[in-house]
Amino acid sequence: MAGPPPPQRWQVWAYIIYWVVADEMHILNLAVHPQYRRRGLARRLLSLAMTQARELGAQVAWLEVRPSNDPALSLYHSFGFQEVGRRPRYYEDTQEDALLLTYYWEEEEEG
Repeated sequence: MAGPPPPQRWQVWAYIIYWVVADEMHILNLAVHPQYRRRGLARRLLSLAMTQARELGAQVAWLEVRPSNDPALSLYHSFGFQEVGRRPRYYEDTQEDALLLTYYWEEEEEG
């Protein structure tokens, strides 16, 4: 059999948590099980979540990410997220700062 085995019942490979309030999407968490990384799961989840948020009227998406999380930064930058700020000592476990990233949907998409 080619490829990974199918997931076992109730096995989580990846998830995304976000909310949309008014015209803002806030991505709270996006995670992929280490065994299933580099298969496009995070990209697919982020794409679907952003599509749903846009359909709900989101004009902007934002999130916090560790500066040391190069794979996440690469993913978010590939979607067009831009760094707009930094939250000092945001992560309690390491006292690491968080980068604040935003994405603005373009006005011409509405037409």
